[in-house]
Amino acid sequence: MSSETGFALLVARDMRRLTNAGKPGRRWQMGYGVAVVLALIVLATYESTQHTITLSTIGPVWAISYYIPIISFGFAMSLVLNEWRQNTVGWWLTLPLPRIQLALAKCLAAVGKAARVSSWTFVAVTILGFYTSFLSTRSLDWPSALSFLVDGFRWTLFVLCLCPLTSSLGLVFGTIRQSRWRPALPVVWIAWVMGWVVWSSHHPHWHMGRLIGLGHGFMTTEQMVHLVIDLVASWILAALLTCLAAYFLERQTDL
Repeated sequence: MSSETGFALLVARDMRRLTNAGKPGRRWQMGYGVAVVLALIVLATYESTQHTITLSTIGPVWAISYYIPIISFGFAMSLVLNEWRQNTVGWWLTLPLPRIQLALAKCLAAVGKAARVSSWTFVAVTILGFYTSFLSTRSLDWPSALSFLVDGFRWTLFVLCLCPLTSSLGLVFGTIRQSRWRPALPVVWIAWVMGWVVWSSHHPHWHMGRLIGLGHGFMTTEQMVHLVIDLVASWILAALLTCLAAYFLERQTDL
């Protein structure tokens, strides 16, 4: 088996892993999901009968997908910790692959799982938005529907572009937690939060209204250039963080 095939199989394996030991299984998760969907349908039905709701006014609902980069962090961290929890770490670290490929496989799997969740979210918000608007107005304005979908696609694509950074960060936190550097984990948390606050305060072009063209107008060319530069920089940082995670796996991990 070539290293490329082994790497691809490792990514596929991690994307199939669903739950941690001791946590609710797939049936319970599906039950929670159905309960949430039913609650949203009831809420949408009630609101559509009490107010006039159109697709052009509910565009900000796409902000719900802002949780996707956060769960990609959780996916990556959980994938690392599961190797210890499920006693597969010995098998994992003795695979005939460089540590960087082991770390990268976890990161890509986390991004893939986040992309899968974002697809479900996109479909759910689309159906719920169309349902609410049609129930409220007894008609469906197709230009508004197309604009609603474009706004949602633009925003979903944006949050997915953030997932490599958050996934690699989750990878680092997971490996630090299982390494000799574990006592420094709170300091790393504080440093990251402070860095994020300082960075975001100096980047107003990351405003959701501008990103999806709502309320505050579309982004200017200069803001778009800055956004692209920021995203590319985040991918470079993600690559560096993945290398750092590989270093911890190679040199600092306690088995």
